Amino acid sequence: MKKSRMIRKFTAAAVLMSTAGCSVSGAVVTALKETASQEKTVTVIARGEHQSGFRISYDNAAVKPYLEDAVTSGGAVEAVEIDGAPYIYVDIEVPEEFEGTAFEDLPETTKDEIVEAYSEAVYEELEKAVPYTEETDVLEALHVSALAAKDVSAENYVLIVCDPGIQTVNYLDMTKKYDGKTLLDSDLEELVTSLEEQHALPDLTIFDKAVWINCGVTGEPQNDLSDNQKNQLQTLWKMVLEACGVSEVQFEETKYEPIEESECYPAVSVIQAEEKSIMPTIIMDEDSLAFAANSAEFLDYNAAKKTLTEKAEMMNKYGASVHIAGTTASGNTETCLQLSLARAQAVADLLIECGASEEQIASVSGLGAENHWHHDGDLVNGQYVEEIAKLNRTVMIIDTRAEEAAYLKQ
Repeated sequence: MKKSRMIRKFTAAAVLMSTAGCSVSGAVVTALKETASQEKTVTVIARGEHQSGFRISYDNAAVKPYLEDAVTSGGAVEAVEIDGAPYIYVDIEVPEEFEGTAFEDLPETTKDEIVEAYSEAVYEELEKAVPYTEETDVLEALHVSALAAKDVSAENYVLIVCDPGIQTVNYLDMTKKYDGKTLLDSDLEELVTSLEEQHALPDLTIFDKAVWINCGVTGEPQNDLSDNQKNQLQTLWKMVLEACGVSEVQFEETKYEPIEESECYPAVSVIQAEEKSIMPTIIMDEDSLAFAANSAEFLDYNAAKKTLTEKAEMMNKYGASVHIAGTTASGNTETCLQLSLARAQAVADLLIECGASEEQIASVSGLGAENHWHHDGDLVNGQYVEEIAKLNRTVMIIDTRAEEAAYLKQ
C-alpha cells in the first residue's frame, strides 16, 4: 500500500509548543535580533536519504548558514525527499508577526523563544523523512523544490541538494545505455540541449543559488564511482541547473554516513562504476628531488615543496593510497637503511603539508641499497660513479595497488 505524503506545516504556536525547553546557540538568537529587517530567505533542501545514498547532519558548516538565514530573516525552510516520486515533507515558515505584533517589537525573551523553537524544529524535522518509492528521480525533485519555493514570497531563494546525483528513472536514467554509451559517457552539452528540446528541464529561475552537497558520494549497494564519473556527474548537474535558470551553482563536501542495505529502504538501481586507475609509480632521483649530502634535509625546500605539491595533487586525482620508500647508493648497510628511511619520512611529512592526507600514506620505509630498483656499478674501487649512483638515491611513491608494491615485501 502506498503511504500518504504529508507535509509537516507549522504555525508559530505549534513550533513554540513542540520545542518547549529546547535551546540553540546564542549566535543564532543574536543573529535574528540584529537582522530582523534583512531580506527574507527561503531555503529548500532536496535530500536523498535512500538506498545507494547517504545521510548527513544538517547542523554543519556546509548547510547550517543557509538554514539560519531562513530562520533569522523570518523566511521559510522547505524540504523535499528524493526517491522515485519526490515529495515535500517539511514546510516551516517563520511569520513576520506574532499575534499581531511585529517581531522587532516583541520582548527580548519572546524573541529568544521564537528563534530557539524554529531552529530546533528545522533540525528535527529534516531528519524525519523516509523514501517510499523505488528508484530516484533527481530531476523531478528539483521541479518539486521549485514548487515548494514558489509557495512562499521572499527576496532570496536558495536550493540545497544533498544527494549522490545518480538518477535511475525517466529522462536522465543513468542505468541505461544509449547508442552503446551511458549518460555519463556521452557528450554532456548535447545531452542538456536534448533535454531542453524535449522540455524536460524544470524552471528553477526562482533560485538565486544552488549548493550541491556530496555529489557523487554513494552508499550500498552502489559501488564507489571513479573520479572521472564524479567529475562528469558534477559537470552534468551544473549544466542542468544553469540551463534551468540557476545563476550560481557550487559543490561542497561534508562528513556523511553511507546508507547500508540492511536499512531496507526501497530498491534503487545501480550504475556500473569504473575501475579506479592505478597511479603510475613516481621515482624521484636527485634531479627532481635533491637532498643535502648524507642528510634528510632538502637541498632546496621551496623547490621540494613545489615538486611534492604536484605529487600530492596526483595522489588525490587517483584517490591513491601509497607506500613511500627511500633508496640509496651503495654503502654501509645500516647507514644506508637509516638514511633512506629518514628521506622517505621527510617526503611523507611534506606531502601531507602539501595536500595529501595521512590516511593516504600506507607505509614509509627505507630500503637502503639492496632493493629491486638498485642499479649495479655505482661504486667502483671505493669511488662512486655518479651517473649511476644518483639513480640509486631516490624516494619513490608507489600506489598500494600497483604491481611494484609487491617488491617492497621482498
